[in-house]
Amino acid sequence: MIMISSRKDFWSPVEISDTDQIRDVDLLNPDPSVDTPMSEGQYLAAIENRRVLILVHGYNNDEDDVNRAYSLIEGRIAAEVAGQYDAVIGYTWPGGNLHISYPLAKARGKAISPRLHIWLRKTIGRARSVDVMCHSLGNYVTLRALNELARGQPARVRNCYWLAAAVDNESIEKGEKYFAGTQVCDGGYVFHSIKDAVLMLAYPAGETISFGLPDVALGLTGPEDVDDIMQNSPNVKVVNCKHVVDGHGKYKESAPMYRYILDELSGTPAPQFTTLQPV
Repeated sequence: MIMISSRKDFWSPVEISDTDQIRDVDLLNPDPSVDTPMSEGQYLAAIENRRVLILVHGYNNDEDDVNRAYSLIEGRIAAEVAGQYDAVIGYTWPGGNLHISYPLAKARGKAISPRLHIWLRKTIGRARSVDVMCHSLGNYVTLRALNELARGQPARVRNCYWLAAAVDNESIEKGEKYFAGTQVCDGGYVFHSIKDAVLMLAYPAGETISFGLPDVALGLTGPEDVDDIMQNSPNVKVVNCKHVVDGHGKYKESAPMYRYILDELSGTPAPQFTTLQPV
């Protein structure tokens, strides 16, 4: 998998690099000597006129965690969303490696979101289409990057899949902090589950420690104001996964989620609000 890293020495979980690096990474081999460094030009040539899916992981992921998750997602996309993507690209950022480092991880996410914005813009300029799949605190990084995309020269993401979003459940509504970012997506998908114990317990605790605000996570309940989404964001769909996802990291294993994405991409779209069922 081609991977773009904003981590120091490519894999530091807690330090930001001076400049981003690109490598073609063997996700199944832990020896970094088998990875192939790539220039920006080589990356852009590799995604020229291709349908690209960019992955953005969340909080508390070390090298092995990222490689396992990205390998699993890449395999499930190839098997269950077959024919819809030509390349899966991994983006990695220093999201921490300790459960108690949430405020620092969020600060690093804020610092590197402009870098993701730059890569989104460059990729959009060369690829046939660009979709993004982000998980947990990766939604914070991605939505901030999409906000930047909204402020610059016109550029659009085709679809953005927000899985287990560790952002406030009001934040994508009109007038809120990430509304502009949602509007540069042709399609935006909020996947949420009330059975996500991390978002139910750890997320409000982390937000209280950081900001004194015990927020409810978008990835737990979906948007707070359903009417607002219906009236102001017809491009955004809300997918309740309570019957098919029972843990924070379980989306990547959910066959109904991949089936839903395949249906959306292949021309059998669901209503704006859907509850997935086991298959």
